[in-house]
Amino acid sequence: MTDADRERFMRALLTLGEVFGETLSSEPRNEAYFRVLSDYDIAEVEAMMVGAMRTCRFFPKPAELIEQLEGSPADRAEEAWRVLEGAFVEAGQYRSAQFADLAVAEAVVAVWGGWIEANDDYHVLEEPAWIAKRKEFLSAYRAADRRRAVLPERVLPGRHEHGNRAAGFLEAATEQRAQVALIGVPARKSIGP
Repeated sequence: MTDADRERFMRALLTLGEVFGETLSSEPRNEAYFRVLSDYDIAEVEAMMVGAMRTCRFFPKPAELIEQLEGSPADRAEEAWRVLEGAFVEAGQYRSAQFADLAVAEAVVAVWGGWIEANDDYHVLEEPAWIAKRKEFLSAYRAADRRRAVLPERVLPGRHEHGNRAAGFLEAATEQRAQVALIGVPARKSIGP
């Protein structure tokens, strides 16, 4: 949202307050809602508020409104796992990978150390061990998701890039970096200013 959306936002917020019998006369409170939700388009914010009217029993906090659109942390972690499993097929172990959702890359590094190691496990682990890795990934993803606003963009080197760098073929490694597999849809960078 932008300042041009402020009036439309206030109408939606006041309507939400009316539905829940909540008086929204505090300027700091209204401004806080606007700032926290400013990463979203006004249409998305209105959809969050309509969703809250349908599902919430009490006037929602900003985090509850965001969950209306993005899902819960557990929902996001499960979606991240689906994206990761698709990436093993889409990018494979030879191409470097960059995830649009920065928390996915962070979780891959936390669980496996890198893209090559993650691919190795994907191809060799038996189901019980893979299920354990999935649980470990979901936990690491939820931790990274909480730090989303400060996560760096990260390219996870595949076998080609790693091998070329290790052999000193920096030009070839740079070419590999240019052919990185871009995976997934970006998640919100932050929910604040």
